[in-house]
Amino acid sequence: MTEDFTLRAVGGLHARPAATFVKLCKTLTSEVTVTNKGRSVNAKNLIQLLSLGAGTNATIRVDVTGAAEAADMEAVRQCLRQLM
Repeated sequence: MTEDFTLRAVGGLHARPAATFVKLCKTLTSEVTVTNKGRSVNAKNLIQLLSLGAGTNATIRVDVTGAAEAADMEAVRQCLRQLM
């Protein structure tokens, strides 16, 4: 499953919200990939996620692949809504 999210929070996906997002992703059984400006990284790796430089008003694409992808995408959706 793939979905786009626009980061509305000041600072975008900076250290604190990124750490919260990574913590959630590490609990999921699916593979989670985040893409920004054509560059994709593993959402379970904080350093890689921060290296995307996804700032305020950036649109990121989140790909969730696995047996529980529907439930995992819903968890990702809820987390990003709270953070952004």
